Amino acid sequence: YALNSLVGEDKQRLIGSHEGPANQIASFPAGDRIVTVGADKIMKIWAMPDGRLQREIDVDAVDSSVEGLYSVAVSPDGKWLATGSDEVLLWNAESGDLMLTLHVDMLHVDTDPVFVGSVVFSGDGKRIFAKSDALSVQVWDSTPIRRLF
Repeated sequence: YALNSLVGEDKQRLIGSHEGPANQIASFPAGDRIVTVGADKIMKIWAMPDGRLQREIDVDAVDSSVEGLYSVAVSPDGKWLATGSDEVLLWNAESGDLMLTLHVDMLHVDTDPVFVGSVVFSGDGKRIFAKSDALSVQVWDSTPIRRLF
């Protein structure tokens, strides 16, 4: 509703979908692309404003241990993507290549697996934050990558 009131008319339209739930969406800083992730282990990059699918990355083909994708973030410079599953995966936003896996040591409140429900870059791009569904937060310094806590 708030967006509709800002643009003055209803601009809603469907651009695409995932096989199963689409879990999260993030916008590139320039506003020219968005990225979505889903339970289908697919990351999709869409051109804006036309909604054309630019790239589809089957994460299962790259890392078959990934259970699903629950969160996604775009770095402030638009060069990196971070996805959250049971680990944080860092991707080159242009090539779609997996660059690094950040292992997550989350506190477990029971025997159920814990997943990264939220991942975000700091505003200056120097830190990556991951929050699990089990009340844990981890922080990495991204220059160079090292876990802070």
